Amino acid sequence: MRSWGDVNKTLNERVRAGEIASFRTNGAEAARTGSLEIRIAPGDGIDPEEARRTVLRELARLGIVAEVVVTDGADGSTV
Repeated sequence: MRSWGDVNKTLNERVRAGEIASFRTNGAEAARTGSLEIRIAPGDGIDPEEARRTVLRELARLGIVAEVVVTDGADGSTV
């Protein structure tokens, strides 16, 4: 598994590309429990499921397994 910095860099690259608007993780808890959850808000005009698949694919390249949940971005509620 790569470092947390690699995960953060990958997610920030997806934000810069406009594929996701924002993300939030349970990084501190994941280090303790071994279960990573990432909440993402899709970028403007991006299909939510496509955004989720993109993040999962990029994380897989790092050897990271995570639950990726799509939110509406405003209050964190799921789509």
